Amino acid sequence: MSNHIKRVAHLKPAAPSGPPPIVIEQHYPPSFYAALLHVSVSTIVRAFRDRPGVIKLAEESKNGKRSRVELRIPYRVFEEFCAERSRPWRSGGLPCSICGQPPEEHDDETCRKEYES
Repeated sequence: MSNHIKRVAHLKPAAPSGPPPIVIEQHYPPSFYAALLHVSVSTIVRAFRDRPGVIKLAEESKNGKRSRVELRIPYRVFEEFCAERSRPWRSGGLPCSICGQPPEEHDDETCRKEYES
């Protein structure tokens, strides 16, 4: 039995053959993101309608009427949107409301003295 284990141990795993697997990204309607952010569907539509990666599904217009366009928004695009909107907090905080300095350069004591004077 130990002889068999020794022979198998030196074998290398076979290289994967064929093309790499296809990753299918999940797309959601604006109503899904509106519920997540507690905003209206029209707010989500306005925020995402011109972003790259968003799929626009249009129904055929009838009798010259305006066609209805539905969006499908990939979760990756939603994450990018949220990261853009929350950058001030992620980068260490907002500037001081009194002196305007970023948090990295801010000194509480100096700021308080200036505020009190």
